[in-house]
Amino acid sequence: MNETTQAPEPQESPLAAAPVATAGPAPRAQLPTVLKRILFGMAGVVLAALVLAWFGGYSYVPVADVDPAAPDPAAGKANLGQIEKKLAALQPKGAYVVVDSAQNRVRLMRRDEVVLEAIASAGTGAELVDEATGRTWVFETPRGVRTVLGKKKNPCWRRPDWDYVENGEPLPKKNSDRIDCAALGKYALFLGDGYMIHGTLYERSLGMSVTHGCVRLGAKDLEVVWNAAPVGTKVYLY
Repeated sequence: MNETTQAPEPQESPLAAAPVATAGPAPRAQLPTVLKRILFGMAGVVLAALVLAWFGGYSYVPVADVDPAAPDPAAGKANLGQIEKKLAALQPKGAYVVVDSAQNRVRLMRRDEVVLEAIASAGTGAELVDEATGRTWVFETPRGVRTVLGKKKNPCWRRPDWDYVENGEPLPKKNSDRIDCAALGKYALFLGDGYMIHGTLYERSLGMSVTHGCVRLGAKDLEVVWNAAPVGTKVYLY
């Protein structure tokens, strides 16, 4: 039997060059898949940043969703002006005292003018416990708004129990034994609940938090405050 052997058809080599197009524009080269993902990821990050920057700085409200009853900016400015007037009306007309217990400073104010700024001493914030009875005292200067309820020249101080406990002394049997007419200096302005603005025998400690809650001033500064702050004067403590 005669067998006819046919030559195998030629196979295209994987290295063969692509056929050259005879007409039309050349096709774009295809980017590798990994590179595509990187570029798309970067584009997404940039787009997200742009969106956040836009919407973070601006509030977009579609025109169709605007409430016609909402107040306009002009009305908001008018309301702000009314609030400022109310705040101005609340400001004391005469002198007032500001106590900065953190910085140990006292300011005597008249409207927005600083009449006097003085070094002071405020409360330590320390706690004292009487081991015998369990009683506890915290020596903090109060915060908030108080009023000068009374004033006294050459005041005397009735030493409270904590002063004896702190000094390790027994409590006196007679009330008259508690009276100390030197510790408060020449003037005292009473703020209620035992708190005062008063003088001190130890002016070298001014500027430090060393008191049991009262506010101490040097003799000259205390005299200025005493003369400028009548009964009823507001005292702002913070």
